[in-house]
Amino acid sequence: MTYGLSKNGNRVIKYAGYIFAFHVKNGIKERWRCSLQFSGCRARIIKVGDNVIDLYNNHNHLPKYIH
Repeated sequence: MTYGLSKNGNRVIKYAGYIFAFHVKNGIKERWRCSLQFSGCRARIIKVGDNVIDLYNNHNHLPKYIH
């Protein structure tokens, strides 16, 4: 899992060939959505600090990049 910025300067996570965009922070939990969420992909990552507490990595598309 690596962190970076999108072309627009938004925070992203790269994981297993997929890109997740920061969505919302609720208290101490951060929710990240697949960057292709608007194409119907429901994959997500939920983190507390540096720890992943929930990972739904079931995408409806192929990876965007090769790591």
